[in-house]
This record gives sequence, structure tokens and C-alpha cells, in this order.
Amino acid sequence: MKTINIFTIVLFVFFVSCITTQKMIIKISRDLSNKNISFLNSKRTKKFEKNAEYVRKKLIKKGYLSFISQENIFFMIEGYDPETGDIFTSILNSKGEVEFIYNKRYYKLKKNLFSKEFKKLVSNWNLSEITRLRQKRGVVLGALSMNILKISLKSNGEVKDIKRFNFLQYLGVMQTDMQLLKQ
Repeated sequence: MKTINIFTIVLFVFFVSCITTQKMIIKISRDLSNKNISFLNSKRTKKFEKNAEYVRKKLIKKGYLSFISQENIFFMIEGYDPETGDIFTSILNSKGEVEFIYNKRYYKLKKNLFSKEFKKLVSNWNLSEITRLRQKRGVVLGALSMNILKISLKSNGEVKDIKRFNFLQYLGVMQTDMQLLKQ
């Protein structure tokens, strides 16, 4: 009887902590959207952020972003395709990563959207090397508009700071570019 009660208590504590973590990540996502809207201050940004927050909330509820709460820094890579309206996204830190493509409120999980080389530069926040490679390799035809973010969190889960860097896609950003570099 005692083992059943202990098991029930452990299961209950686990369930409550999962719900608390999920709520904290939803709050981080909302806070990130609000900060992006106030920073960029445009109707277009507000529309994009509303859709981005909707998609992130879906991913959070499915457990794909639970790794965010395990560290106080995470990174977001977004590549916008103006022709299709698709946004190629990676959210990552040392504990995990999720990659997906979304357009408005529809999303599809993907793997290996961005090259390992590029994700390592982002994770190390090596902007000088990203700039050097962009100048050396050149901007690709039909380049995505790239936006990378380094998001620092407070201990209570609020967004403390967002560092941003914007540029046009160069050869080597996307995983599919890597075959072209080998030629």
C-alpha cells in the first residue's frame, strides 16, 4: 500500500512540474513576441509574431521546447523567404534543439535545416566569423533574410535580454548548401 502511495505522489509531483515548466515556456514565448514587437514596431512584425507565438505554443504543448527551461540562454535562427512567406526556424541550446518551417499558422517539423557549422557559430555567438564567411562566400541567389537571436532568461523565466543579428543568407547557412561547398 505504501509503494502505491509513494508512486502516486511521485507521479503527481512529476505531472505538476511538467505543467509548471510548460506554463513558464509559454510565458517566455509570449515575452519574446512582445519584445520583438516593441523592438521592430511594425504591423507586419505584429502579424508575424502572432503567428510565431501560435506555432511555438503548439510546439510547447507537444513537448518539443521543454529543453528551453533547462538553461538560462537559448538561440533562435529564423530565415524568411519573401517569395513563399515560409519561415525556417531553429530553436536551440546545449540541452536540445527543434527545427521547423512555418507559414502563418501551419508548421512542419524538419531536421537539419541549418548546417552544423552555422549552428555552432550561432551557439558561440561568433558574429565576426558569420560576417567573414558571408563576405567570403557571398550571398546566395534568392537568399533568405536571416535573423538570429541570443535570448537570456532571468531565473523566474522572464526574458532578460535579446541580442539580434540580421543578414542575408550566405552559402553554408542551410544544410543543403553544404553539398555546393564541397564542389
